[in-house]
Parts: sequence; structure tokens; C-alpha cells
Amino acid sequence: MEKLFLYDMDRVLLIFLLLANLERDDITYVTYEGKESILEGLPGRKIILENSKMYGKNQILNRIKMSKYIKELRSELAPVLKRIESGEAKLYGMDNLALGKRVFYKERINVIEEGTLNYMPYKADPSSMKELVQKGIALLFGLSEREKVMGYGDSVDKIYLTDSLCERVPEGLEKKAEIINLQELWKRKSEQEKRVIKRAFNFNEEILEKISGESVMLFTQPMSEDGILSEERKIELYTKVIERYPNKSVIIKAHPREKTDYSKHFPNCYVMREKYPVELLSVMGIKLERVVTLFSTAVFGFDKDIAIDFYGTEVDNKLFERFGSCDNIMVRNSYL
Repeated sequence: MEKLFLYDMDRVLLIFLLLANLERDDITYVTYEGKESILEGLPGRKIILENSKMYGKNQILNRIKMSKYIKELRSELAPVLKRIESGEAKLYGMDNLALGKRVFYKERINVIEEGTLNYMPYKADPSSMKELVQKGIALLFGLSEREKVMGYGDSVDKIYLTDSLCERVPEGLEKKAEIINLQELWKRKSEQEKRVIKRAFNFNEEILEKISGESVMLFTQPMSEDGILSEERKIELYTKVIERYPNKSVIIKAHPREKTDYSKHFPNCYVMREKYPVELLSVMGIKLERVVTLFSTAVFGFDKDIAIDFYGTEVDNKLFERFGSCDNIMVRNSYL
């Protein structure tokens, strides 16, 4: 089967690789400059979009350039767009970012869950004044967009939701949703496919030796990098968190955007250097005692039988002022 995948996020890429047949499918990956390295080891064609023609500092000039570039791109891709229209090829990915909502704005698409955002229906049809103005500017310069995203649009064939996140299919997606179990998809993969996936994400087998049934994995967040907290305050908070797990093997999974060297602050913890999505660990059947976070949604990528300690934004006034309560994600069940 011919398939096009729109690569925006590593987690979504992993799920697509689990859904696709990497030995039989004719796959084309579409992404931006700077993100293509992970695709080098994957079988299939790659289409790399030029960032300079997709983004720019001047909003008006940017819209004009983007509109022209997308029209040129769609002209070049006309044959495959026709095959998507006829059903000979299928499109996969996210429908709410630039690739899915603008470049492939009217093609039928199979949406892949990106995270908890897919369970917030109000995100599907943005109606704030700022978003309406941005949409108006886009239309003024000939940029078409999907009217509804997150799987709610009429041109969505299917939306894949993971059973680790999906407690209940959101209203409006009942007829499109397919609930998938990532571990089961991994088990069905051939050994060659598994090797391809691990190589693409630079999976380091060393982590397997560090994790035992009593291990605790802490997911940190870029609070100092985003200017919300000082570096010192961030480390202070995580020190308090780690102190709550004495005599446990603590593994720290830093956010990809963080610059903090946690190994200097917590020499007794194993700090993961790898950038792959945590679901790759989950599909391989790695067992943890619990996963821990302030309010990162990454903790929901594991089996439901793994305990979650969710401290929430209430641990610091600045976090609470910036993000408000995270009860819509998970009611906090741990306290500092």
C-alpha cells in the first residue's frame, strides 16, 4: 500500500511505524529541514520542505512566501495527491500543524494521536479572536487551512487513539476512532522492522540494564529554559521530588528542549541522554514501579498498571500562574 506520512513529532512517527508494514508498504515521508536525520535509516522516499519558504520573521512576507511555496509544492505532488483522492494512497499524520492543516489541507487523512491534546474537543475548532485574525490573514494571502482539526474534520477517515490515554472516545470521533495497543503492534513486528525502528531512534540497549521493576522514572520539563522558573528553583523542586524516593533506582528523562545537565545535580540517578519517545520503552515491555512528573503528559505513555505520581502546577506559584490547574489532565495525587 502507498502511504504518505507527515512527520512533525517523534511520538507520532513511532506510532506510524508501528502501524505501517515497513517491509511491504511504499512509504513517503514529508517533513521540514532539520528534522530529516531521523528518517535517514527508514525505507522509503523523503520529501524535505524548505524552512525558509515556510517560516519567517515578517508575518506578511512569510504568508506570501508560504502561499506561493505551498502552491508550487502541491503542483509537484499532483500525481500523489490524485492517488490519495482516489484511495490508491493513504495520508497519515497530524492535521493540526502546518503540514497537515496547510500543505495537505484538503486531502483525506488518517490522524494519529499526538497526546492528551486529542482529548480536548475545544481545541478542534479554534474560535478565539487571535486565532480568527490569523486565519483571516492566511486566507487573505491565499493560504487554505482545514476548518476543523484534531480528527474532527469531514475529510478524516480514521483517528488512531492509544488505549493508554483513551479512557473514553471524545464525542464526535466515535465513528472514526480506532483504539490501538502499542505493545501489541510491537509484538506483531518482524525482527527486521524492530531493528529499523530502534536504529531510527538511536535506541541504546544500555537503558535495559538500568531499569528494574523497582525503578522510578522522573520526567522533567523546560521550566527554566522557557523563563518560567530560575534554574536554581527548578533544581530545588526536582531535589524535593527525588528525595521522596529513597532506596529506589531513579531514572531521569529530561525534556528534549532542556539544557540542564541533571547528572551534575543528581549523580546517583541515571540520566537518559536519548531523545526518543518514551513509548519506545513501553512497547518493549520495560516494567517500572512508577513514573513521576510535575505535570508532563509523557507519563501517560506507559501501561495503566504503572503507578503515576502527578505533583501538579501547585508546587510553585509561578507555575500555577502560568498554566493554572492541571486537573483536566490529571488531578494531582502527590505533594511536596
